[in-house]
Amino acid sequence: MFATAVIYPINVSNPRIQAILNLNPMTPIINAYRDVTIYGNVPSISALWPAIAISIVLFISGWIFFHRVEFTFADNI
Repeated sequence: MFATAVIYPINVSNPRIQAILNLNPMTPIINAYRDVTIYGNVPSISALWPAIAISIVLFISGWIFFHRVEFTFADNI
């Protein structure tokens, strides 16, 4: 929770910490949610592209992994 700027805005941190926090893929999603709910602004889609790309890659790799090992689930239980 502290690595995702949920309880504090990202622009309060110093620039070095802000660069590290921006590596977290949830940071743009939380900022977009904050923009809509608190400030009433439309979020920038360009800031969300890294999070969208990481989400798609993780979804596809998780789906492939699941379908490779799903037949061994009953054997392990």
